[in-house]
Amino acid sequence: MKYVGLAYILASVFSFIISLVYWRSFKSTINVDIKDFESGKAKELFQMGGWLSLGRIGTLMLVSMDIYIFNLFFDLAISGSFGAITQLLNVLRVGVGLISGILIPVIIIHYSKGEFAEIADTVKASILLILYPISVLVSVLFIFSQEILTLWLGIQFAEYSLLLKLLTVSVLFSLPVNVLFAIFTAYNKVKTPGKLQFLFGIAHLLLSLIFIKFTNLSFYSIPISGIIIAFCKNIIIIPVYASKIMGLPVAEFLFPLVKGLCFFVTSILATWVISSLFSIQLLSHVIILTACLFIVQSLVVYIIDRSFFIRLKFLLK
Repeated sequence: MKYVGLAYILASVFSFIISLVYWRSFKSTINVDIKDFESGKAKELFQMGGWLSLGRIGTLMLVSMDIYIFNLFFDLAISGSFGAITQLLNVLRVGVGLISGILIPVIIIHYSKGEFAEIADTVKASILLILYPISVLVSVLFIFSQEILTLWLGIQFAEYSLLLKLLTVSVLFSLPVNVLFAIFTAYNKVKTPGKLQFLFGIAHLLLSLIFIKFTNLSFYSIPISGIIIAFCKNIIIIPVYASKIMGLPVAEFLFPLVKGLCFFVTSILATWVISSLFSIQLLSHVIILTACLFIVQSLVVYIIDRSFFIRLKFLLK
């Protein structure tokens, strides 16, 4: 583990050096003078950073606390299996993080220009852009969980297929709302989301412990708690609060989320039909199946709701 820690340190140093080099390239166009320092603005920035940090702690509790609970209440074999399975979901989180990282600055730029209508359109298009591919990937993981675990980790991991199914549902409810947090940052309304994120992190911990202690759900308690918390926070509270900040109707951001979840339902049905017709023997079959589902899903969406592609074209401009 010490080598992992060392790798993190080296990566951080490398990232700092690259950032410094880029900053120096812009230095000629940015004049920095100590006389321009304003204590009021600094206090405002520190307060904003504090609430963002609190929210980040809540996020870590929601995402990273699970493995500690597994280690605390279950044997090493189960904990190790959980750690291996979550690597698949971490790939999804990284992918969505990359997409969000591209889209969030666009929202900030719209805010700086006073283009508030464009912010709403960008956010709604971004939610669908994230949910569309995620729904297909999650469907494949959900329906073929046993086959994927067998091919990837071995037959002994097939018994954890239900665990993978539950974890994928939790991820589906968690990732699409990432872009909504850009609204809170742009409007400097990070206090309430920071508190909510932290409180929901604590709620996830407590709910997991309650399920473990007072039910027979065993280690399924943790992903079930994650699903409940993710649904309440990300599908109900966060979209409503974002709409309130922008002075929009309550359901402004709920509708694209519901539409995106409909993508998931159609993907699940299509994947289930395919699973009854074909068997998965190789990991390459999973890749081919996923690509085919993307194509089929695209055709279905184009026939039923062409507005999605109009929003996508708007987003990519």
